[in-house]
Amino acid sequence: MKKTWILSLLLLGLGFSRTGLAEEMKELELGEVVVTATKTEKQLEQVTSSVSIITHAEIEQKKVDTVAGLLRAICGLDVTRSGGSGQNTSVRLRGANSGHTLVLVDGVQVNSPTLGSFDFANLTVDNIERIEIVRGPQSTLYGSDAMGGVINIITRKGAGKPRVSLTFGGGTYQTYRETASLTAGSENVNFSLAASHLETEGISAASEGDSNHEDDGYTNTTISMKLGAQVFQDAQVAVSLRYIDA
Repeated sequence: MKKTWILSLLLLGLGFSRTGLAEEMKELELGEVVVTATKTEKQLEQVTSSVSIITHAEIEQKKVDTVAGLLRAICGLDVTRSGGSGQNTSVRLRGANSGHTLVLVDGVQVNSPTLGSFDFANLTVDNIERIEIVRGPQSTLYGSDAMGGVINIITRKGAGKPRVSLTFGGGTYQTYRETASLTAGSENVNFSLAASHLETEGISAASEGDSNHEDDGYTNTTISMKLGAQVFQDAQVAVSLRYIDA
């Protein structure tokens, strides 16, 4: 009888400990994590800067071709394009000069070394996992190029079994776009590859009263690749490539 009581108490205690452990694990679940605001992984709710995140699911849902098209919906951000597709496209954060908006692709600064700004005209959404936008001065972390803020574009990291995706779309002004992508990954190696072709007759970059008023066509072929490997438990190596012919 004593052994039965002892066993029952042990089982009851084990049940309580499992319940407590489950509750503890729930409390440890991380919310949305952002890297750009502090250069380290930090929960979005703990970041004091004004941050917006565009996820891969949102990119697929919005069905836009370019990164500039995604950024138009972000508060405190102004996108200006001087004409149709392929014309110069600049982005300003909170009214700052376009040269004061730092643009990163996988941690690499892509701003013009002479003008200071970045032309978003030819940057498509291919192989992009997420975009982090930090509004407001970030010069203490990134230098004088980030007086207006930072736009950090992070490409996809392959995961799971090989997955192939093919899409085709069309629209006004005889616009057509074809895309193809391949992703795969394991615990040690990950790989993602995407290619797209965009073609449109476009609209005129000149005003209607100009004698040079005619359609300015545009084509864009983009190939993007990312290859990563886990070297040690806390260290990984990644190589990314983006080729644009527009």
